[in-house]
Amino acid sequence: MPGFWSGFVLSVITAWCLLSHLTLLGCYEHHDAHLDDDPYTHSSSSRRGRGARARANADSGVVCPVLPWPIQSVFHTDFITELPEVTRSALSMYHLFEGLPKLRAFLFFSSLLSTVAEWILALYLVWWVLWRVLIGPIVGLVKLILVAVVAYKLLQVGIHSKLGERMVPANILEQVDELFHWVDFSITHLWGVVRQNVELIAPQMGFVYRFG
Repeated sequence: MPGFWSGFVLSVITAWCLLSHLTLLGCYEHHDAHLDDDPYTHSSSSRRGRGARARANADSGVVCPVLPWPIQSVFHTDFITELPEVTRSALSMYHLFEGLPKLRAFLFFSSLLSTVAEWILALYLVWWVLWRVLIGPIVGLVKLILVAVVAYKLLQVGIHSKLGERMVPANILEQVDELFHWVDFSITHLWGVVRQNVELIAPQMGFVYRFG
């Protein structure tokens, strides 16, 4: 039963969002029909057209709310609005609620609210994908490098301490020292190669960067 009710509530919310988007789109289409002779407002999806349409609607006494560019519902994009069936349905919904201005205003508000929710969800999904694909692995690699560096330094300090010199035989201590010198040399050489390449590539990309 909980699954049924959650699905029912989700269906009601989805249907209400679609109805509100259609009603607001019908408001746009209804008033755009009176502005087709103005080239400034001919494109209902352009930034200039959206602003001009909002001003014209306000002047006519009917306000079709428009969110700041580029915030726009996916249901108000050209891919959807250019479908004749969608346009006819939107106009029908708008005219259906002409005698109920308060309900129509609430539908407009619901459309704007769901549009903001769409953008929040889209940004969250983009961040989630970036974290899983790019940012997360980089952070994990940096953590692994930091742990390795700290462990290496602690081992180096421990080996050369008085306790380490007493516990580790002299021949093994010499081999460990040679290993430490080799690791230090490899890291220094690798860092030098990275510095050289960055200083060569950075000016070509418009950056002025020098390592200290």
